[in-house]
This record gives sequence, structure tokens and C-alpha cells, in this order.
Amino acid sequence: MRGPALKGARPAPEIDLLLQACLAPPDAARAAWHRWLASRELNDASWPEMRILAPLSGRLRTLDPNSTYRPRIEGLAKSHWTQTQIMLSETLPAIKALRKAGIECMLIKGAAGYAEGFGPTVRRLMGDVDILVRQADGPRAASVLTAAGWEATNGDSALLLRQLAPVRASSNYRRGVYGEVDLHTQAFHFCRRDEELESALWRDARLISFGGTDVCVPSSADSIAISLSHGVVGRDGDWAIDIGQRINAGGVDWDRATELVERRALVPLALAGLNYLHKLGLGVPQEVMRRLAETPVAPGVWLKHYASIRSNRGKRGLLQRIANVLSSPLLPRAIYHRSAKSDNLIGVARDNRGVWYPRRWRRIPLAQAHMAASVGHCIEIESEPDVTVCGVSLRFPTSRQSRRVFIEVVSGERVIHRLRGRLRSRAGKHQTMHFEIPLNDLPPGQRIITLQARPSGYVSSAAPHAEAVAKAAPAFQITDAWAA
Repeated sequence: MRGPALKGARPAPEIDLLLQACLAPPDAARAAWHRWLASRELNDASWPEMRILAPLSGRLRTLDPNSTYRPRIEGLAKSHWTQTQIMLSETLPAIKALRKAGIECMLIKGAAGYAEGFGPTVRRLMGDVDILVRQADGPRAASVLTAAGWEATNGDSALLLRQLAPVRASSNYRRGVYGEVDLHTQAFHFCRRDEELESALWRDARLISFGGTDVCVPSSADSIAISLSHGVVGRDGDWAIDIGQRINAGGVDWDRATELVERRALVPLALAGLNYLHKLGLGVPQEVMRRLAETPVAPGVWLKHYASIRSNRGKRGLLQRIANVLSSPLLPRAIYHRSAKSDNLIGVARDNRGVWYPRRWRRIPLAQAHMAASVGHCIEIESEPDVTVCGVSLRFPTSRQSRRVFIEVVSGERVIHRLRGRLRSRAGKHQTMHFEIPLNDLPPGQRIITLQARPSGYVSSAAPHAEAVAKAAPAFQITDAWAA
């Protein structure tokens, strides 16, 4: 397992060549750049390649000063750089709103390097700003952002965002055309929690000014651990640029970084990532590599690491899917705290096309308003204690193109369930979906529920009208409702 896991975590060949051109010593970098030119066309470069071409643009002056591509790459870098500045200007109000509410914020990943001055140096591109808040502040932070006009990129309501904040590792918010925030309550995936390390993360952080607002940035050791955990198994090379700049700047506490990697069960990720950076010629100490290679790693951690590697296709292979299933019971419980997933906290019901309500189910009387198309409908259910399930048949106008349907089931100030289906483009005027909604958590006297359709994604004011229509919350009718 060790060999495939470490080899599989390497960047794609075309990304590897560009990273060598960015980070390797001059001779090796020049050779890698010419190999990339021999195998790729600039017009066919993927978005991950474009993200590395931007920081590479400055080095091309010495690697290939006479390249015919230099003006185009320079222009591309300036264009993306300008877009990054606009994104930052639209995102800073989110940080200011959180700080005004007394919520401590820490920038992580690329945003941390940008605030510290590494990003501007290498023309680091940013798609969003990653903000970490303390887990206890998660629900309040979600409320502050939604009150300031920020919306979930996946269409979740403000109520659901607050409700899931304690268990979600992160949620993405957008406002305006370019403003985008990734709000984290955990710095690491898979709930790698350690109370001592969590306290140390905030204790060792530095307070700096970012856009006129005071924010925290992690120590270099914590930043390296976070970048390794988020980036090594992905398909782009931003993590290598981020860590490479920190190594070149010096001052990395490698003993502390190694300790963090070991205690957070990140050894496979660190071995893959740091070994790759070492081969690029960056100053990763040999002692660090030796210590990590000798560190015992639980079988479940190796399996989880192997299952998390993303290929160019972005999908897990069969062996990876098997490894993902086998890894969960083998993960060390002292590190991987199994907090409730959002789908367990608030269940999800999917369209049951073959639903059949037996005779013991009681029909719920429907009002005339239920037959009118609307994005929200209220249902009053009999209050007998033995009623534990509500079945509904919802009719939607046929969509011109296939699209997803999301509906939140609300009782009082709480989302109790979510409904998911898909509208398919087909002949006919309507499509009917059937759902079953459990009512176990509702006391007998509170059986009034509201079905609220949600948009399938965020739509900015600059988006085409067709996109706004395609993602808007769909109106629907309730044609039947049953209880049992």
C-alpha cells in the first residue's frame, strides 16, 4: 500500500513539468520548461496549468527570455492578477463583518500566504479566501455572513447553514460577482482533532493586518501541515507553490512541522508531498524525510490516504472505492473523531418513483393553495403521537434541461429534513416526485411543516439570464399528502 499511495499522490505530468520550471534550480527548471513546450500547446493548457503559468511568468525572463509565449503568458498573468484583486476587494467585507462581530478569524492556505506577502511575490492566483473560525463560533459566523448578504454557493438557506455549522468542516459563500469565502470550522479534513493542537494553532498564530483588518495567520509549521493536508492528493500544484515559497523564505521550524504531521496522522501526505518537493531541489532536510519514513502509520491511515488520491479524471478507481470502505473502521479513534455528518444530523429523502402508500396511511386534506405553483407550501399534519411519517407527491413543470431539485422541510426555526430529486428534460408538461418525510423528532403538538424549494446554486448579477432561470428555486404543487 505504501508504494502505490506515495506514487499516486504525484501531480499530473504536465503540472509536474511546470512546477519544476517554477521551483527547481535554473538548469533543471529550463529543461522542464522546454519539455512542457514540446508536449503541450498554450491554447490547450488546462486551468490547473494556467494557475501555475501565472507565477512562472516572472521566471521566464531568465529561463526563456526569447520565448514567443512570454507576452501572452505575461498578459494572462496580469489578467488573472487583476481578477484576484477584484475578488479580494469584494471578499474583504466578509472578514470585516466577522471581526466587527467579535469573531476571531484566521486565514489559511493560499490566503495566509497572500496576506504574508508570498502571494504577490509569485503572482499567486486565488479563487476564494479560506477563513478559519473557532468551532464554537461557527453558527454565529454563519449568521453574520448571511446577514451581510452572503449566500451559500450550493443554495442552502441561512437557517440550514447555521444549523449545520457545528458539524460541517467548511461552507462556501458568495456575494456580488467575484466575492467568495470558504468558511472553515476545522483546519483539517476527516476531523483530525486534538484539543491541545487546536489551542496551539491559535496560540502560535501571528496577528497581521490584511486589507486594513486584523487577522491571524498560522505559524509556518502549521501552514505547511495545512497545505499538505489539503493539496497533495489533489490535481493542481498550488500547494507546492505555497510550501515552496515558505521553504525558500527560511525560518521553518521543521521539528514542530514534523510533530504536527505525526500527531495529526498526516504522515502519508507529508511523505508524498515533501519527498516531491525535495526532488524538485527545495530545502527539505533529509532528517525530516528519514524521521517520517520511520514513523509507524496505522493501516487505516494508509488506506484513507490511498482512497483520497484524485487522478486526472477526478474520480476514484475501483480499488480506491474499496479502500475507502475498508479504511473507516481501521482509522485510529484517538485522532479521527467521528462527529455526526450533516446527512445524519438532517436526513435526506430522494425521489421514490415507485412509492405506494398502503391503506393504513391517512390522506392529509389539502387546501386550494397547495394546487397553485409556489416555491413554498405549508402542511398541517394530524397531531396523533403514532403519526411518524409524511408522504408527499410534488408536481413540477417540466424543465427544458436536466437540473437538480432541493427542498428544505422546516418546522418552526429548524430544518428537519431535505428532499432531493432531478427534473429531466422530457415530453409532457409536468413531472411528479414522491418523498417520505420522517416526523420522529417532532412532538405531537407541532406538526406544521413548510416545504421550501431552494435554488440549486448561487447566481451572480453578472450571470446570463438563462443561468439564473436554470438555477432558480422551482415552483411546485402538492398533489397528494399522506400520513402514517
